[in-house]
Amino acid sequence: MTKRNQGRKNSLLQTGGLLTCGILLVGALIWLMASCGHTSSRLYLDKFVETLDMNIAKSKALKGSTAVYVDFSDGMNSAYGTPLSQEALKSVVNSLTGIKGQASFFSLSNDTISPLSLTQTGIYNAIMSPSNYTQTMAPIEKTLARIIAEREPALLITDFEEYHGGLIQRQNYAKDYFIEWLSEGYDIIFYKLDYKEGALPKHLYFAVFDAPGGDLAQEVEKSLGKYLSEGMEKFVLGGKCFQLYGAHSYLSSTQGGNYHSDKDGDYKGADIVTAVLEDGGPEAFKSYTVSLFSPYAEYYPLGIEWEKIPENIKFTQEDGVPEGDRYTHFLSGFYVDFDKQNAYRIEQVAAVVNDIEGLMQRVIVVADSLEGEGKEFEIPTDAPAGKPVKDFFVASMKPATIDNLPGHNWKEIMVDFDSRFNGSLPAGMDAETDLIEIDVVIAKAIPNTARIQEFFSWPGNTALSESVLNAVLSKEVNPEGRAIITYFVKVS
Repeated sequence: MTKRNQGRKNSLLQTGGLLTCGILLVGALIWLMASCGHTSSRLYLDKFVETLDMNIAKSKALKGSTAVYVDFSDGMNSAYGTPLSQEALKSVVNSLTGIKGQASFFSLSNDTISPLSLTQTGIYNAIMSPSNYTQTMAPIEKTLARIIAEREPALLITDFEEYHGGLIQRQNYAKDYFIEWLSEGYDIIFYKLDYKEGALPKHLYFAVFDAPGGDLAQEVEKSLGKYLSEGMEKFVLGGKCFQLYGAHSYLSSTQGGNYHSDKDGDYKGADIVTAVLEDGGPEAFKSYTVSLFSPYAEYYPLGIEWEKIPENIKFTQEDGVPEGDRYTHFLSGFYVDFDKQNAYRIEQVAAVVNDIEGLMQRVIVVADSLEGEGKEFEIPTDAPAGKPVKDFFVASMKPATIDNLPGHNWKEIMVDFDSRFNGSLPAGMDAETDLIEIDVVIAKAIPNTARIQEFFSWPGNTALSESVLNAVLSKEVNPEGRAIITYFVKVS
């Protein structure tokens, strides 16, 4: 570990889902920092990023109501017959019932979805009484269709055995419903308990349908998470927008993942390579607060022309330069935990680079016009698309080497210059001061086939495991191409 990283090691503070750093900026060195003399207000980019994120979050918002569907078929007597399953059922029902009646409850039996029109105490007693589990044919497929159509957070408690004409459905009947839900960016979180019906081993599932980080998902986790050490298992089935946990080890809240010299060295932690403005002002580096449906986003205003950056990099790598002052990456120090979902192994990332100066110029015109009319900013529908920029940046990842990150499989994201970049403007970039968007995207996501089959199948029935597997294999669900973090970079 370099001295630079040692200085960061114990500075991580958790705030929500993002880790920030508590070290104060000690100064900036004006050295090798040429300015192109062009000034551009970050205000317009702020409006664009925040409005776009708000629009996405609104479009993805689920209803404020909650539905709980409980399988009341006679097979559930065995499922609920173990001490652990009884405790788990009691815990989750208690958490979702109360004097305010926060959730609507439904019984599933006799091929019918029936509202439990009872008091909250009556609902609890009905679910906990073994004498109520006497009918057959819980309509699981109908319930899945209803959950998708209602577009509200839902909990489904069942063994996922679907009957047609008195026979167990062995076709992957749930696949299309899973694909539709997951492709919208929502999660399905399964909690599983093993039980036996006679001599046949089966599974009881508590399946949570919710948006990433949703209230229902958090409530059920509080109720059932304590049983994960007692035999219950958990599987987070996420799709395009599965919840990413991000962290960073930046030197302070006003500094980013760009180059910094050793804070204890001659240059006092300054950026003598790209001269990013980090004074905390309205034109400086910014890390945006966005919803879980958007990639993390950061803005880096460079104080030096692109053509001079390779020279500065070489300067930091000359003989005699202290290790803590040596350049390593254009951007680094951002970490992602991909293991908060269980459907995929994320094996590669890539950089997708676009020149979005044309888009931003249109944003500026629209923002000024709407402000003059006393109206709120809106994303212009006629803004030009970004222009792909070639041979400029690449992205990679490696295991995190810092402490204090919860979990065990965090990856550090790194952005570097493409080996073909020599300081000249790359193909697709029109001008030195154009705003560049670098999306670090998931480039390779491999389905966890073996884990899916183990978690969702049981002897003689693979309907659920095949439903999950085929959903995960679909292009609509696979997260390849999904942006993890977006870096906006501009020579200012």
